[in-house]
Amino acid sequence: MPGLLSRRKVTSFVMLSHSRHVAGFVLAALLCIAPGMAESPSREPVAVTLHFAFFSDLETNLNDRLIAAGKAKRQAKPGPFGSDTEAACLDGLPPAERAAWNLTVDSYAEIISPVEFFDREQMVPRLELAGIVADNEWDQPEERDLVRMARGFREAAAPAYEACIWPTRDKANRRWIVGVTGLMAEHEEALAARLESVYQTPWPDLPIPVDVVEIANWAGANTLNLVPTGCHILVSSSNPGYQDRAALEMVLHEAAHFLTGRRTSLSTALEEATERLGNPFHGDLKHAVNFYLTGEVVRRTLEDAGEPAYTPYLYAQGLYEGGTFRRAAESSFPAYLDGERSLAEAIDALFGALRRGTID
Repeated sequence: MPGLLSRRKVTSFVMLSHSRHVAGFVLAALLCIAPGMAESPSREPVAVTLHFAFFSDLETNLNDRLIAAGKAKRQAKPGPFGSDTEAACLDGLPPAERAAWNLTVDSYAEIISPVEFFDREQMVPRLELAGIVADNEWDQPEERDLVRMARGFREAAAPAYEACIWPTRDKANRRWIVGVTGLMAEHEEALAARLESVYQTPWPDLPIPVDVVEIANWAGANTLNLVPTGCHILVSSSNPGYQDRAALEMVLHEAAHFLTGRRTSLSTALEEATERLGNPFHGDLKHAVNFYLTGEVVRRTLEDAGEPAYTPYLYAQGLYEGGTFRRAAESSFPAYLDGERSLAEAIDALFGALRRGTID
């Protein structure tokens, strides 16, 4: 769900983590694991639609599971393998493969798992895995070292992951992709045109890569907005809130982070209203607006196509329940979506409605 808009240079793709640094002896040891490892192999999408390329990539999924396992390790929660079947499989592996997995989880728990997806330790491997930034494009030696280090981690953990998790995970990812691309085939053209019109911003270079993984952090999905490169979306195929038609909305919600990024029409309207009227909302108002508008576009488009009634994610998952945002959005945006007021007028109405109610 969260999105991030970075600046133009490759170095600015990486927001440094100020709370954690890699110890020199750990870095030296890990660089010895896989000196001179080749770059990650080229990736082939499972499916490509008008606007998206969907991947079920082994290394990206391995990285996703290791981040989750490292977080569980730090929090003393069950893991690193989640199910009884996976745990039994791990126990049956050769000792070297079990040890390699456990040591990799320990390393992730110290270095990669504690930070958020937009921090250096997670962003650098992700951009490398997605093929967005090549080895020779990193400006800082620390970033190049981190790429090599993360590869070493993954190489050590890969035998256990491939034996005990990947076949089942890949099948689940592909089932999810089949479901969402089936819906895309029916509705993508209308949805994309409506979203481009509503957000008054053209789509980025297409197709947008969507890596389908098991977990994708606490939110179940997130987006890196890379200027001028475009988007990279990570989305969970196992999150119960992202199934069936909700999967369609969530992919579009994540892609809409590009349409609502810096210097876009929505971002500018919100900034100008804040300067004139003051901020009436505690939290990320632009993200809340994305939830409402994208969900409403999906609802209206499915309704126009004769589909059964659809409940947008905002309501299905109880977001902003108990506050004023929902009521404020419902009183401000329908007229804009109906072409009866401008975006700036809708934003002003939203701010007024938020101010009159209890602050969220």
